[in-house]
Amino acid sequence: MIVTIATLNTRSLKSRESLTELKQALNNINWDILGISDVRRSTEIIEEHKEHILYYNNEIPGIYGVGFLVKKYLKNNIIEFKGVSDRVAVLNIIFPGHEHPSSIVQVYAPMEVAKKEIKNSFYENLNKTMETLYNTIIVMGDFNSQISQREKKRR
Repeated sequence: MIVTIATLNTRSLKSRESLTELKQALNNINWDILGISDVRRSTEIIEEHKEHILYYNNEIPGIYGVGFLVKKYLKNNIIEFKGVSDRVAVLNIIFPGHEHPSSIVQVYAPMEVAKKEIKNSFYENLNKTMETLYNTIIVMGDFNSQISQREKKRR
């Protein structure tokens, strides 16, 4: 069985309405596990809905936040959701037809213009997290990378 995994910067799921809009938008795409970033909801919570399970973690109300939407048919395959920080979350799961567990890491990296200490802290936290995961690892999310134009060489 193929499990389709995707990631999305939701640009805020603070309100019930925004979550409803997200669910409606997802009807048009094929997905089984969706990593979400920029959730902006506070606390860590697992909510069971009719067709999916919503997990999110956020330490600072109103900014950042990461999580997952997982289709309900995968519920018994989930080992755990783990909120590492407001920028890193982990879903440990055994995919259907597989014997060994896998880890999916959802990230929401600091922007390029963020202070060096904030960026260093994020990557240190991510590296520590990577050391605790299963052998099969998927790292995904919003890395906030920036592509700049190349400088023209002088002749």
